[in-house]
This record gives sequence, C-alpha cells and structure tokens, in this order.
Amino acid sequence: MGKEYFSIGEVSRETGIPPHTLRYWEKLGLLKPEIIEKRRKYTPREIERIKTIQNLLEEGYSLRRIKEKLRGRRKAQISPFIKTELAKIEEILERVIKILEG
Repeated sequence: MGKEYFSIGEVSRETGIPPHTLRYWEKLGLLKPEIIEKRRKYTPREIERIKTIQNLLEEGYSLRRIKEKLRGRRKAQISPFIKTELAKIEEILERVIKILEG
C-alpha cells in the first residue's frame, strides 16, 4: 500500500466490508476518515483499524466493547511528535542537571 488515501470503494474491496457498514461504524465513532473534497478518504492506518475491528467482531466482541477497547488503545499510544518533544525535554533536563551539579 503505497498510496496516502483510499476511497470508501477501495477500502470496501480490500476489506470485504460494505460501504454502508463503514459509514455506520463512522457514525458510531469507530472510524474517522478524512473528508477531502466532500469524499471520505481512508489512510493506511484507518484501514488497519478497520481490520482490527473485523478481527474483534470475529472474536465475538460487540461494537460497543470494540469502541471501548479501541479508545483505550488510542489513549495508550503516544504520537511520534510527542515522543520527539519528550526526548527534547529530557535532553534539556539532563543539561540542567549537569549545570547544577557543577
């Protein structure tokens, strides 16, 4: 998958999930495709999320439980930007400690 965005039709063909189901999952807050020129566009990350939802449904989870599970997973993830900023702060603190120590 070298593309940046995929249409709902492309995602449907790749995952086997009908477009109306993808739109329903979006209404429930399970998905959040980007809207570009009034069309839903899915990123590779969103497609992975769809596949995760599929797997959880196959395991017997309800959509409500999947939403809770995904929300918890999202909170646990730290974005690359935040990781970079935290590394910068850590570096600054190490320099301050060296200065204070002498």
